[in-house]
Amino acid sequence: MMLLCALFTPPGQARAAGPSEAVLKALLRCKPAFFETLKTNRAAFGKVTVTPHDSPNAARPAALQVEGSIVSFAAPVEVYGLSLTGYMQVTLMQNGKPGTFWWGFEATAQPADVAKAISAALPEVKFEERNGSFGIVHEVDTVWRGPKDGLQTKPPWRILLIEPHGGSASVRCAVFHESKVGMTKLPAIDDLFIVEP
Repeated sequence: MMLLCALFTPPGQARAAGPSEAVLKALLRCKPAFFETLKTNRAAFGKVTVTPHDSPNAARPAALQVEGSIVSFAAPVEVYGLSLTGYMQVTLMQNGKPGTFWWGFEATAQPADVAKAISAALPEVKFEERNGSFGIVHEVDTVWRGPKDGLQTKPPWRILLIEPHGGSASVRCAVFHESKVGMTKLPAIDDLFIVEP
């Protein structure tokens, strides 16, 4: 009887969100509390491998560089009907100081399908569509025009983007360092995931 109760949720009664669902839902808010939710539920993602994403780039001005990490999951993590294959977080450094923070997941689906799956699971979540990408603008000083036109912003700003990325989609937050959420740095990857030695 206990097993049947665990497998069957009566109509009209919400099912408790699983760990990976709680993490993705927290990501949608683009606030630092996401990292605590991820840390608490990190076992849901299993052991991971981490690759540094420190990319000095000759095409980029010396005053504008990227520092961060790419996390690969040993197996895809299913959430809201989506398969998440990895995580990335980077800091865009401007003149040696943090300028913008980016973090989020890679999903094996097209951006429209990712937005549709999230909206189906969480009807309160509404996305704006621009040029094949989808977003949620959290701070009103942002004007989002899509990837063809780029982000046209005046600080502070905070936005969630679902964009094409190598045949699949990235679901990530972009937060200007002076946004109202008060971020000064990203946490260490070792604090967020169970990293393979």
